[in-house]
This record gives sequence, structure tokens and C-alpha cells, in this order.
Amino acid sequence: MNIIDSAADIKIYNYKTKEMHCEKALVWIRNDTETLTCLGDECVDAYKTLPESDKQNMTLIAPIALGKIVDYANAERLIRYMVKKYIDGAGGKRRIFRRSSRALLVLHEPCSEIEQKAYEDLVYKIGYKGGVSVINSETKLYDITHEEAIIHAEETSGKLDCAIEITKNEPKKYAECAFEIFKSNCKRWGVDPENLYGNI
Repeated sequence: MNIIDSAADIKIYNYKTKEMHCEKALVWIRNDTETLTCLGDECVDAYKTLPESDKQNMTLIAPIALGKIVDYANAERLIRYMVKKYIDGAGGKRRIFRRSSRALLVLHEPCSEIEQKAYEDLVYKIGYKGGVSVINSETKLYDITHEEAIIHAEETSGKLDCAIEITKNEPKKYAECAFEIFKSNCKRWGVDPENLYGNI
């Protein structure tokens, strides 16, 4: 399974500037020193340009894959970095106070109660201790888009500092990854997938 294809896209909306930013959910770690090399979209650029010899001493990690947190520490590191870059440091000026101690969390993929709680705890841990409002895959949006729901969320949720959206810009990549996982599981179980669903 391709790490980049399985990685979520993290969007962050600044309620003060009304700007939306997006980064790929990727972290690159140097193996010999266990130090962080790059985060987010920088990982994609580095992956395309670095020679194979340099990549051998690096580990590319997707801390949020197929909509789920699979590496909590690096997921926290990545989202904290995005909040610092796009919210706390918006406009090139470091702010002293946050607009609100509350944030909106938007989860496109179905999550169990435990998986959603992990996201909520992460957002709390990075400083949003006033509470987290959640839009998940079961939330009825009544014919409005997720983007519209984010923009107008303050009308029902009160003042917010930012919205953190876990999504996938190219859903086909998720489908391809999920299909590879399905085939791998069938092989492990000794099940022929064609006997389940016909010719797939």
C-alpha cells in the first residue's frame, strides 16, 4: 500500500482570516537520529526529489491514514504544527491570545466512538480546552457542503478559533488502498474474493 495514497489530507480553517489551508498527513523521520526531517506537503516534495540513497535512512509515516489516527504522537505533532503555522502565525505575526478556546473537528470517514475520542483528545491536548464541536460522517448537513457547514458553524456552535478537517482530496486513492487491504486480508484468511462478490 502506497503511504502517500493512504495519507489523509488535513484542512484547517481560520475563523478570523476566513482562510482554508491544506497539508498532506505525512511525517518524515531520519532513522539514525530519530529526528523529524519534514512535515506535511514538504514530505511529498522531498519524496519526489530526494535520491533513493537518501531515502534509505528515512521513514515516511502517515500518522492519519484512511481517516483514522494510526500514530497518535506524530498526528499530534502534525496538527500542532498546522495550528501554529496557519492559526497562531497567520499573516506572519505571532498572536498572543487565541480568538477562542474552542475548535471544530470535521471527520469525513466513519469512526468508532473510541477513534473519534482519540481525535477529540488530540485537539484538546494541542490547546483547545474550551471544548470541541464535531461534524462526523453521521452528521446530517441538510444539503449543504462540508465547507459551508464549517464556515457557518459559529451560528450553532458559538465562537470558534479554527476548524480541523480530516478528509481526502482524491477519494479514489482511499478506494485503491482499501481494496489492497481487502485482498491482503482475503489471502491471509485463505478466502478467494471472487467467491464472495464474483469477479472483482
